[in-house]
Amino acid sequence: MKKVIILSYFFPPSSLTSSQRVYSWASQLHDHGYYPIVITRNWDKQGSSEISRLINSGDSLSVEKKEHFEVHYLPYKSSKRDQLLIKNKRYLAKILTYFNLIFKNFFQKSIAFNNLFVYADQFLSNNKDIELLITSGNPFEQFHFGYLLKKKHPSLNWVADYRDEWTSNFMYNKTRGRTPLIRLLEKQSEKKWLSNSSLVITTCSYFSQRISNTIKKEVKIVPHGINKIHNITEPPRSDKFVLLYSGTLYSNQILKPFIEAFNSFSSNKKDVQLVFLGTNTTQEGLQTLFPFLNRNIISTEWVEREEAIKWQTSASAFLLLPYSNMKGWPSSKLYEYLGYKKPIILYPSDQDVMESVLVKSTLGIIPKTSSQMEHELKLLYNNWKQGKTPICDDKQLAPFTRKNQTKILAQFLDEI
Repeated sequence: MKKVIILSYFFPPSSLTSSQRVYSWASQLHDHGYYPIVITRNWDKQGSSEISRLINSGDSLSVEKKEHFEVHYLPYKSSKRDQLLIKNKRYLAKILTYFNLIFKNFFQKSIAFNNLFVYADQFLSNNKDIELLITSGNPFEQFHFGYLLKKKHPSLNWVADYRDEWTSNFMYNKTRGRTPLIRLLEKQSEKKWLSNSSLVITTCSYFSQRISNTIKKEVKIVPHGINKIHNITEPPRSDKFVLLYSGTLYSNQILKPFIEAFNSFSSNKKDVQLVFLGTNTTQEGLQTLFPFLNRNIISTEWVEREEAIKWQTSASAFLLLPYSNMKGWPSSKLYEYLGYKKPIILYPSDQDVMESVLVKSTLGIIPKTSSQMEHELKLLYNNWKQGKTPICDDKQLAPFTRKNQTKILAQFLDEI
């Protein structure tokens, strides 16, 4: 087995979606001749908000040996800026945040979770046989770690995984606190830190093209995938026909056409509900959705993963929304939905990767017009009334599983 270090801020038991990608690699790379050693932070203390994840968590190093991989959990110690945020001293925290955003471009010690770098450096020094490292961002400061580890250990091949874009993100210039100076520094850092990487990967073609244009390197694609295929023989019977949208809602998602069709369909029905699960977590989501809320359309605060699974298990169908002026970007929730083998509405269509995946899975409902959308909703509603459930063969979903995407990653690693 070839050892590989996976350096990732997010990892289970973190309940955030960000932890699932690297977890699938850690648990499945052994099938391809790799033994993953995960270095991450302690997640004993966590919550729904960013601030709740800044409190001290863990007192000492904890190493857990699994059957096919191992995980090294390091204590998370709150920085001075973290402590000010926890105490709600936002003005002082804002000042420290500004300077931290500058200093982190030059000094890895200014990064709150710098102990991950220190530990990885020592681990590599004590284990000379390890020549492969994967870092997954965000946080993109981990690319700084990869850059420095490569300089200190020249034989090391390091892989940078972008789960999201960084400075090429369409919202980057609008991010609060990113002054022109900080934007300049971060753009320079992104190019510098990625310069000595052996491989750069991301989740979709849209990200790949834009990141490649930024760092001037080829960026390969390892898509997101289905974590688990749920074989639910008889879904829990709900007293309402529930359409579910799970997670963050962005301002550039096209929402109005579906809402208009849904309102026309549901106007005289009391047993129909469109639920935006966890959308209240962000201000952007609230502002985008607020004008459309009514008795049949509700939104909720962030919920624990176990609660989210209950909602998804009992939902009658799922909703996907395309992104304005963005091609090749499949939302990670696409793959989360597929695992439940239920109808997935995409309206309007992205006419791109989401439509392609849904058609191949046979679970997609992709109307072309508002009247067609309303008609499809009526069909779904009648099937729910009659207790009918769609039939989907697991073989149709196999190409979209995390297991298959890990195989793609392993092929890229073999080529290094």
